[in-house]
Amino acid sequence: MKKNRQGAEKLPRSVPTDDRSVFENAPIGFFRSTPRGKFIFVNPALAELLGYSEHAMLQRSVHRFLPEADREIFRGEVRHRERR
Repeated sequence: MKKNRQGAEKLPRSVPTDDRSVFENAPIGFFRSTPRGKFIFVNPALAELLGYSEHAMLQRSVHRFLPEADREIFRGEVRHRERR
């Protein structure tokens, strides 16, 4: 993945440019994470909403931003998807 000037990762080149710009320029927050919850893509809207730079978000886990009760739901979803 490429990084922009703030060091945040861009969507893979396999995603057409027009589609990438939809996520990067959306007025609502989008992210992509590993199955363990590490951010691998955060758009500017989500970073701004949560009060971090895109680069700082990529150093954190999704779990940091989830209420405790939702963390277990997230982990359960990951376990379910890994079994497929």
